[in-house]
Amino acid sequence: RGVAVGSAAGCNSHGVAQYVTAALCALHRRGSLDLRGLTVGVVGVGNVGSKVASYSETLGMKVLLCDPPRAAAEGPEGFVPLEELLGGSDIVTVHVPYDSSTHNMICGKFISAMKPGAVLVNSSRGGVMDPDAVAGARLCGRIGSLVVDTWPGEPDIPEGLLSAADIATPHIAGYSFQGKQNASAAVVRAFAEHFGISDLKDFMPLPDGHSLRFVTIGDDMDENVAAVLDLYDIEADSRALKSAPAEFEHLRNSYVYRDEIRLRRIL
Repeated sequence: RGVAVGSAAGCNSHGVAQYVTAALCALHRRGSLDLRGLTVGVVGVGNVGSKVASYSETLGMKVLLCDPPRAAAEGPEGFVPLEELLGGSDIVTVHVPYDSSTHNMICGKFISAMKPGAVLVNSSRGGVMDPDAVAGARLCGRIGSLVVDTWPGEPDIPEGLLSAADIATPHIAGYSFQGKQNASAAVVRAFAEHFGISDLKDFMPLPDGHSLRFVTIGDDMDENVAAVLDLYDIEADSRALKSAPAEFEHLRNSYVYRDEIRLRRIL
């Protein structure tokens, strides 16, 4: 119909990678997870998943990657089948789009293929989870720890899944200032390109006092964890939702955007 479409895909990918990293660091600090020497399985290796993999490797963890569309297009090297990833990962983090092929992908069969006691993180879309299967598996200990940012039925999220989640947040994994800045820039630049407005082709909103935060990663995991969590208190976001789940939409809409981090390893 002649309607031009622009996309801001990947604008908040570093924010989600920060979220996943902070969640794992919070579990480490609680004592329910020791990140040293663990394997992270990344399901869906697009804009977000690739950065989650990079952050995990920088922290010193092994990474397994599963992305059937990419493996088909690029060749299988570097990717593993889903069943192999689930059986070999101490942490499984999901970053897939939501469509008919991924609806309730995280189901009983998926969980049964996971390593017993592994951590599950979902910050993709709520519809990729079967909430009853996930909650039941966490409550019986089949899933060791559960981190949920995206929920079936938002904003009316399943009570059982909320109770089962160790870290529960109101769909704010990508809510960084830089992510919103990137999205705004993408919209304006697409508009400028379509209408030939050369003065806006490199548009970027003003930082408004915000800046990227850099975390230097060394060999002491406890120090690494403290450095990450000093810049993002994910536990506060979780407490806010768990104490007032009916306020899901308000918590999301009034969220104060955090500054993103970048991890740098000491060589």
